Amino acid sequence: MAVLDEFLSSILKFLKAKDAVQLQSFLQVEPPLPAEYLQLSQELRSSWSDSKRLEQHIEKLLPFNDDDRADEGGSWPGFLVFIQEYLEFWKDADFDDLVSTHVKLSSLIV
Repeated sequence: MAVLDEFLSSILKFLKAKDAVQLQSFLQVEPPLPAEYLQLSQELRSSWSDSKRLEQHIEKLLPFNDDDRADEGGSWPGFLVFIQEYLEFWKDADFDDLVSTHVKLSSLIV
């Protein structure tokens, strides 16, 4: 399974379990980082340069839950936008250029 697919699958598990603490600790943004985040970054750069295609893939692996099934846990429109921006951050992050990375991170958390 591709790194991105594993990453999104883990997020879906946290959403379905309604485990905010695990989700928060999973969505890391600064070094030191597990090797999987560097692999995710490399995969995003090499295979997911098209933002629209990435958005469609995210929506496929983190399906939207309508209000009738909200108790089951799952994604919602604002969360999907956040995940898209989070992955775009990882695609563009350059920890050798900390000023640029800080600007990108700041726009992610606003």
